[in-house]
Amino acid sequence: MLPRKVIAGKDTTLNTMPKQLETVLLGVELPCDVFNRRFKQYLFFDTDICTSKPLAVAIRQATTICLGSDADMDVFASSSRSFLARLTRDADWTLGIFALGNAMLDEGDVYGLALVDSQNRWAAYQASPVDVGIFAIDSSQQLMSIEDIKDCFFSLGDVRGWLSRRTQRDRELVDSFGEGFLTMLQANYS
Repeated sequence: MLPRKVIAGKDTTLNTMPKQLETVLLGVELPCDVFNRRFKQYLFFDTDICTSKPLAVAIRQATTICLGSDADMDVFASSSRSFLARLTRDADWTLGIFALGNAMLDEGDVYGLALVDSQNRWAAYQASPVDVGIFAIDSSQQLMSIEDIKDCFFSLGDVRGWLSRRTQRDRELVDSFGEGFLTMLQANYS
């Protein structure tokens, strides 16, 4: 487990530090259902959660649009499921995520992160930087209509379109992700 750290000028350790990651099921990876409960909406991403500034900004933007600015985020290592830090609503989440990713890398952990709202209203999970990740949120807000979010995520509607193979790009994406993976992803998150 990583030592306690100060992230973005804030002490990230709290007396109410979570003991374990319970939102993400142990030993389950995408395209299977990785969460212990259903959320209202799922979006997917294929960039490294530890190093993508646009992804961190899009997650923050989505949570603020849907839930307001009162969110604190608990960060866990996806490999060990250990608690790394709590990033408060006042912290710079981008800097915090990058710092935690770098600390994990320095310790030899080359896997991904799980980000969980301290009130369990949303979660993001990526097993490793090369795996598809998932963002789940309890909101019916049409997030894919927001350009910054659309640039970072793909939806089940996108998956359905790709599986139709109407364009060369659709066929390339199905070949890249795998038809079986995309079909299971659609079935498990619809």
